[in-house]
Amino acid sequence: MRYKNLKTDGVHHRALADAEMTAYLWIQMIDDIRNDFGLQAVPFGLMQQLSRISKKKVPEFMQKMKLKE
Repeated sequence: MRYKNLKTDGVHHRALADAEMTAYLWIQMIDDIRNDFGLQAVPFGLMQQLSRISKKKVPEFMQKMKLKE
């Protein structure tokens, strides 16, 4: 949350607060992928694939996804 400078109410490790922070982070990640790689849609399956590859390989992987779109 700090890295992305996302707002938080300071409550941590409570179910609702953690769920809200996760949602904010998820939305920010999707926005970043759209902006950084020019994708129109970021399906859940793509997010699952990204979680399995190294950070170093993300640009190449995303370029292939953009070409498929």
